[in-house]
Amino acid sequence: MISQLAAIEDIIKHDITPPRTVYVALGHDEEINGWSGAAHIARYLKETQIQFEYIFDEGSMMVSGAVPMIKTNVAMISTSEKGYVN
Repeated sequence: MISQLAAIEDIIKHDITPPRTVYVALGHDEEINGWSGAAHIARYLKETQIQFEYIFDEGSMMVSGAVPMIKTNVAMISTSEKGYVN
């Protein structure tokens, strides 16, 4: 989340206009169930029919039928994964 917000801050700081609209969707309850965060975000995106060219996330899912002409399951590629340091 911090790296995504830092990247957007840098874009704004350097007065760069991305070729596409950038959405940032952050849920406050992801680790406990997502019903108050992600569920509302998903409902809003569905109601407004917003579709994405690509998604940056910490991990994604296996899907079937999402990629044209590919008949098997596809693992969606995301840009980062959680880490652990102590």
